[in-house]
Amino acid sequence: IKGLAEAGLARHYLDFYYGVNISKALSSSLENALERYALLSSGRVQGPTLAILAKREEEIEKFKPKPYWQLSFSSLIDGQIIRFQFEKDKIWNREEAETIYKSCKGKNAVITKIEKTKQIIKAPHPFDLTTLQTEAYRVFGFTPAKTQKLAQSLYLQALISYPRTSSQQLPPTIDFINILRNLKKTKFAGLVDKVLELEELKPNNGKKVDPAHPAIHPTGEIPEKLTKDEEKLYSLIVHRFLATFYKNAVRERMKVTAKIDKYKFFASCFKILENGWLALYPFYKFEEQEIRGIEEGQEIKIRQLLLEEKETKPPKRYSQASIVKEMERLNLGTKATRAIILDTLYQRKYIEGYKQIKVTNLGMQVVKTLSKYAAQFLSPELTARFEEEMQKIEEMKKERVSVLEEAKKLLIETFSKFKEREVEIGRELASSFEKTRDNLREIGTCNKCGGKLRI
Repeated sequence: IKGLAEAGLARHYLDFYYGVNISKALSSSLENALERYALLSSGRVQGPTLAILAKREEEIEKFKPKPYWQLSFSSLIDGQIIRFQFEKDKIWNREEAETIYKSCKGKNAVITKIEKTKQIIKAPHPFDLTTLQTEAYRVFGFTPAKTQKLAQSLYLQALISYPRTSSQQLPPTIDFINILRNLKKTKFAGLVDKVLELEELKPNNGKKVDPAHPAIHPTGEIPEKLTKDEEKLYSLIVHRFLATFYKNAVRERMKVTAKIDKYKFFASCFKILENGWLALYPFYKFEEQEIRGIEEGQEIKIRQLLLEEKETKPPKRYSQASIVKEMERLNLGTKATRAIILDTLYQRKYIEGYKQIKVTNLGMQVVKTLSKYAAQFLSPELTARFEEEMQKIEEMKKERVSVLEEAKKLLIETFSKFKEREVEIGRELASSFEKTRDNLREIGTCNKCGGKLRI
C-alpha cells in the first residue's frame, strides 16, 4: 500500500511540475507578444500526445500519391457473381499491367485449386478501460471521454466493477455463479442459461494485469433506470462478460485459384461453422459467402475483366479511440487520464475533429516551438521512462524524492534556456494563435453576400 501511495504522489507531483512550468512558459511568451493574457498549456503527457498527432499531420501533408494498377475479373457461378483478384495486389508498372490485361482478355479461366481451411476464433478477452473505450467507439461512436463518464456512472450505481483498470483478467475469486444467477433476472436470461450450461466457468483472460483491480465486469445488481447511452454501454459490458466464458467460434475459409494462361487469380469466402461466443456477442459480425458449384479443372466464363488505375492513399488521421490506444502502447498517461488529456487538447484549440483528429495551426506551432527549444518535453520515451520509474517506486525499488529531483533538474536546465528566447518564442506562437482563433470562429458562408460568417 505504501508503494502505491508513493507512486501516486510521485505522479501527482511530476504532472504538476511539468504542467505548471511548461504552460506558464508558453503562456508568458505568448502574452508578451500579444500584449494581453492568452492561455497555452502542455504537460508531461499532453506534449508527447500532441507531437504524435502532429507527426501524422506532417506525414499527410508530405505524402505524394503513387499510381498503381489492379487487375480482376468476375464470373457468374451457380447464379452468383464471384470476383477474382490478380495474385499481385498492386502492379506498379503500367506496361506490365497492360501486358497481363491483353494476354487475359477474351479468354476463359480454369479452376486449378480449391482449398478449405478451418479457423478458430477465440472468445474475446474481458474489458480493460482502453478496450472498452475502443469497442464503444467502434460500436456506438462514443468518444473515450464519454465512455469513461458513462462507465463511472454505472460503477456508482453498483452495476459494474471499477472501470479505471488496465486488467484483462477476471480472477477465480470473483463469484461468477452468483453474478450469472442475478443476471438471469434481466433481459440477458437466455444468454446466461447458455453460459451456465458449460462444464467449466473459465474466462478467456488476456495478458494485461492490474494489481489493484480486475477486468471490467457486471456485478449482478439489477439496473433500475438507465439513460439510453448507459443502457448501451451496460449491454456491451454484459455481453462481453458472457462471451469471454463461452466456446470458440469456428469458420471455414475457402480459397479458389483460377488461371488465365499462366496468370493466377484468387477468390476467397468465409462461412461460420460454429457460432460459439458470436451467439452471445451481437456487436461483432463476420461477412459470410459461399462459392458453390465449382470443382478443380472446371472452365469458367469471364463476365468482366477489369484493369483499374488507382493511387496510394495518405496515412489515416487518428480517431479518438485509436490515439488513446496508441497512448497506451507508448505508456503515455494512465487508463484514467488519457481521455482527459485528449479533451484538454481540444479545449486548448490544438486539435479539431472527432472521427478524424486534425491538428490546428496553433497545435502544429506549439509542437514546432517545443521541438526547437525543449524537445525532451515531446518525447514519449522520456514520459515512458518516468512511468517506469513510478513502477519502481510502487515496487519499493526506488525513492520518490530521487525521481522528483531528477525531474526538477531537467526542468530547471531546460527553462533557463527557454527564458532567454522568450520574445522570439512568443512571436512564433502569436500568429498561429490568432489564425487558429479566427478559423475556429468561422461558422460558414453568408447566403446573401457569400462572405465568411464569424462568431
